[in-house]
Amino acid sequence: NIERGNHKSARDRPDVLRQQIIDDVTHGFALPLPTTCIPMIPHAEVAPMGLVAQNTINARGEIVPKDRLTHDQSFEVGQAPSVNNRVRMEEHQDVLFGHALRRLIHFIVETRRRHPTTPILLQKVDFKAAYRRAHLAPDLAVKCITTLGGLALMMLRLTFGGRPCPSEWCNISETVADLSR
Repeated sequence: NIERGNHKSARDRPDVLRQQIIDDVTHGFALPLPTTCIPMIPHAEVAPMGLVAQNTINARGEIVPKDRLTHDQSFEVGQAPSVNNRVRMEEHQDVLFGHALRRLIHFIVETRRRHPTTPILLQKVDFKAAYRRAHLAPDLAVKCITTLGGLALMMLRLTFGGRPCPSEWCNISETVADLSR
């Protein structure tokens, strides 16, 4: 499905897409290859890219627009089911985002009960770009190839669009949140 190309959201904003790709390659989150290599990679699959507009908060606390690169791993080619439809979700943990927050609140309430006059100090740590640092196994990375012109990018990190990725990230973030207490 190299010929299909990327989603309209990515095709309409090539400069933004190019910058997102440069950032991923620069940070080691994607491996650039010529598209002519794709047929030589066993079990390789190409997923169209898209751009999603969303908001973030800058250093001054202002809400500013931001673009997120997505990978359509629900895209089906011919009779084969999509990468996402082949995922055996029963082998993945349920997504439990937020349970660490509940445990933290219980901890605060219990600490206040035991020490009513002692200040309780907390620290907020932003996992900025940490999602991208969770790397894929090689057999999954070959299923997460995207293209831009004559360039193929093998994603080496969790993708925004891969069905099991939120579950995998949940395992990491909940563990980090618990260990940081």
